[in-house]
Amino acid sequence: MEWFDEQLGTVEISLQSSFAATEFFGTLVKAKGVLELIVEFNWRCTRKDIELLRDAMKKSSGVILHVDLQYFQPSSLRTQLPSVSARYEPLRMVLEPNNLHSLHLALPLDLIRPSNFITRRPPHLTRLTLELKVGVNKGFDFYKRVRVLSEIPNINSATISWYPSTGKKGEQALFDAFKASTLATLEISQYLIREKEAQVLFEALKINSTLTTLNLRNNSI
Repeated sequence: MEWFDEQLGTVEISLQSSFAATEFFGTLVKAKGVLELIVEFNWRCTRKDIELLRDAMKKSSGVILHVDLQYFQPSSLRTQLPSVSARYEPLRMVLEPNNLHSLHLALPLDLIRPSNFITRRPPHLTRLTLELKVGVNKGFDFYKRVRVLSEIPNINSATISWYPSTGKKGEQALFDAFKASTLATLEISQYLIREKEAQVLFEALKINSTLTTLNLRNNSI
């Protein structure tokens, strides 16, 4: 997918490989009038790919960046790195371009931890938003991970890409997570939210003071 609005100076693209990223960012630095970039890294991207993004944004005219890095693979060479947080250092490179005024960053849950990533907004950014993507895989502990939403600062939006309909345990996990979260936007659409889970969410939102947008479309309610 590639889209360019010349009037707004907005480019939107979904990249599928390191090769595609190299070609695209090489073109981006030469382009004029690009003020906003919306880019998805739809493969198991690595440090090298994020370096390409950082270097391109430093040289480009862009001031607004939306980047989806949900498939980013941190280094597995734990024994050669001084700490767990060092494995996530490449993600901090996205924050470096001083010409950026606004940054929206989408990451999977495991990559958003205060100790591993962002604890404060860099001074050159007037706006920094983080999007949390909760997925499902082998050994996935939905309840433990969803509860983390109430423990992590800086998270402005969350997309839950799977919800297990498992009765009271699932309902309690939702309630505990969202009553104390700092989310402004929450999306749990096209999944298994039914009337009971929806009621639990609404009860939690009576306590929550930050959520302004809740997307529950295409559920069984």
